[in-house]
Amino acid sequence: MNPRINENLEKDIRAYFGSSGSGKTYTIKADISGAARVLVFDPEGSFTSADGFTVTESRAEFLERARNSGPVKLCFAAGGIANFEWFCEAVWALADARRPSVVVVDELGGVTTAGKARGRWYDLISRGRKYGVHIRAGAQRPSEIDKTLIGNKNGMFIGYLERAGDIDYISRETGIDTDVLKGLRGAPYYDCIKYAGRDRWKKVVK
Repeated sequence: MNPRINENLEKDIRAYFGSSGSGKTYTIKADISGAARVLVFDPEGSFTSADGFTVTESRAEFLERARNSGPVKLCFAAGGIANFEWFCEAVWALADARRPSVVVVDELGGVTTAGKARGRWYDLISRGRKYGVHIRAGAQRPSEIDKTLIGNKNGMFIGYLERAGDIDYISRETGIDTDVLKGLRGAPYYDCIKYAGRDRWKKVVK
């Protein structure tokens, strides 16, 4: 039996959607704060040393540090599809149920499409559970990201959505009424909906 696999682990895939100023990245950071092992793909520079991360643009340095079997908070500060595909390949190669990892992808819309997920990103979503992979992925426009993530998620943060098309898309996916989604406010209110399946959601107004 492959020692990297534990079939008894539960799926943990969360999506975070909201326009700029919705509190999306802030919420991701709060949700991963207690994790011992976090690997981040960050093209926007949102995850910094002030958040406790080692930040690098070097593939070699990222891989060397990610191989550490102990606690690690590591950010690959790179953009573009080629770097994203390399990141996913590296994370998949190191995925091990004996040392679970939270894998964060910020601004997913820039590196994936509205079709099926590709390459190792598909593997991380569809097979990562038994390798101890927990996914946190954020995007400004949910209608632009891959259906593999949408279909496999078991948790969702929905913040202020600026475009009507995205509101309609989320409404169809969740069953949440469009009027509820239209009522969400961005900064400085940061209204949101915490969603865990049809008929299991809560609107949070601060």
